[in-house]
Amino acid sequence: PSDQEVRLARHRYDLGQTPYLLFVGDVTRRKGVYALLDGYRRWRSEVEDPPRLVFAGNNWEGERFRAALRQTPGGLYLGPVPHDEALALMRGAELVTLPSRSEALPYVILEALALGRSVLCPPGIPEFDAYLSGSVLPEIMPATIAAGLRTARTQAEAPFYPLDQHDPHRIAEKLLDLYTRAIDGGVDNRWRA
Repeated sequence: PSDQEVRLARHRYDLGQTPYLLFVGDVTRRKGVYALLDGYRRWRSEVEDPPRLVFAGNNWEGERFRAALRQTPGGLYLGPVPHDEALALMRGAELVTLPSRSEALPYVILEALALGRSVLCPPGIPEFDAYLSGSVLPEIMPATIAAGLRTARTQAEAPFYPLDQHDPHRIAEKLLDLYTRAIDGGVDNRWRA
């Protein structure tokens, strides 16, 4: 997204020039939203001029989430956001976080990294453990989220991650090579009928 698209998204969602942290995804307990709210409240009490905590996505928790958000100064729920606007919001964010309890390889984190944003990642993803260890939560608890926010805010730049390994063309080439070798008998064929 261009600078103009970031400005338009900030304006559309009434974010002004205030710095913000961003969660993009389904608003559910499994995605760690309550631990994030609690961790943010703890961290916010230690920080001068803290950024807002903004949520974009479908609220599957309903009133429970809205009530928890009302108890969180600086918290804001935008509702579902189109993908292009979500990308603009990510680019404008100070940090993108997804403290999920269960993820394979979350695109939202990969997209944030591609946009040069700092991230706070869920635990248990080998690729993130290998390259983003300082940005990976050890567990999804308010205290670890508060500590992760503290650490992320002091990092001078976004962490490096080799996004090229997820390039669709590269993946397609590897799959094509695997299938070609399988057909030609160049891979383990013990499962062949």
